[in-house]
Amino acid sequence: MDLLCTNENGDQFNVELQMVDEHNLAQRSRYYHALITNNMLAAGVDYQALRETWVIFLCAFDYLGLGLASDYF
Repeated sequence: MDLLCTNENGDQFNVELQMVDEHNLAQRSRYYHALITNNMLAAGVDYQALRETWVIFLCAFDYLGLGLASDYF
């Protein structure tokens, strides 16, 4: 993970900088969500203790193919 932050409510945000389109962002997002969730719960802790998790990809390419590629990177 490039950057993992926690806010005052315990919600966690993972920010990833992606320079190359490896065509796997959906799978990587699921993986990062699973890692964060796994680290939130200890054995025996109720699932109600889970907080919000967010995975944010900052891409240097037009992932959705909308003609919005960035020149900033």
